Amino acid sequence: MKAKLLATLFLGFIVSAFAVGQSLVLSYEGEILEPNAEVTKEGTATDEIIVEMDVTNTSGAAMDVLLQRYEEDMVPGSQSAICWGGLCYPPNVSLSPSATNIGAGQTVLAECQLHYYPNGNPGVSTISYTLFDAANANDSVFVTVLYDGLMTSIEVNYGLEANVYPNPANENVTIALEGEMNDNSIVELMTLTGAVVAKAEIHNNKARINTTNIAEGLYFYQVKSNQTATVSGRIIIQH
Repeated sequence: MKAKLLATLFLGFIVSAFAVGQSLVLSYEGEILEPNAEVTKEGTATDEIIVEMDVTNTSGAAMDVLLQRYEEDMVPGSQSAICWGGLCYPPNVSLSPSATNIGAGQTVLAECQLHYYPNGNPGVSTISYTLFDAANANDSVFVTVLYDGLMTSIEVNYGLEANVYPNPANENVTIALEGEMNDNSIVELMTLTGAVVAKAEIHNNKARINTTNIAEGLYFYQVKSNQTATVSGRIIIQH
């Protein structure tokens, strides 16, 4: 209750900042957003939903800008993450550790990327974001995104179900599968850009990947049978 109250107070502080002044302006799909704007992004409950925004510094001086995320109302089982200034962070990071410098009158294009992972759970999640000057939190812009993960009739897991544990992973992660498996099935662990960082063979419907030497962050796994992906999901590595 205390944490929720503090978050509410901080949200109120950020929103009240518009009375003081605003140098940052957001644009979405070619349209300039009003302060405190609300946008809706639809997608399927089985796929990642991404919102990209342009950020403009309308002031006469450069500023270092940070991005903060607030998960207000999440569909159970869903997750979200942020990318800012070319750097992406796992779902447990709500404030970008690094600021992005935006020059006076400059616009950074599509470097504010807001990721939502329904993880197969349909429904609408509400997430708010604020971008603000690291030297003056009063100078900020606030936006709310409604992510609508829709049902789809497309079967994507081919009758397989995966249980991943522990997740977040530290030294290792196990992918346990339920369903009929073909011989020579493997699991691949990939970065957000699709680079494979680890592989493991599946024995008795289980695969174990050593994550000790894999950098912290958000990864995807794919179970492949005869070179075809049969089930996939997300793994967080956190040492």
